[in-house]
Amino acid sequence: MRRQQQLSLFPALIANDNTAQPLAAASSTPSGRIGLDPERVRRSAILAIQERRVCRVAYAADGGAARTREFEPYAITRVDDHWSIFGYCRLRGDLRTFRSDRIVSFEVLDASFVPRASVSLERFILRRRGVA
Repeated sequence: MRRQQQLSLFPALIANDNTAQPLAAASSTPSGRIGLDPERVRRSAILAIQERRVCRVAYAADGGAARTREFEPYAITRVDDHWSIFGYCRLRGDLRTFRSDRIVSFEVLDASFVPRASVSLERFILRRRGVA
């Protein structure tokens, strides 16, 4: 199956959506994982991107135990059947993506951030593909 990617950097229409509160684990996904409603994660991420607010996630990578990360969100993309949030991970000091189907909890914090001049979605994608 060919992977398709859609970039969502445009302003969202989420006027009075109260998604700034923490999103707790809600349900099992079709794969049997415990996860959040992907649409709620997407709306919360877009809000955080627009307002330049730091996010905190509990993230279970590759079937491992969930670990907490704080990151500065820059973009959200759709890859195949899940959303991925692109951002600067404060723990790792580098760019990372967080797949919505691996997010166990998601919170938009009150803390804001100034976008880093060094962050480039294009360079990040090229680096992941081994081109840059």
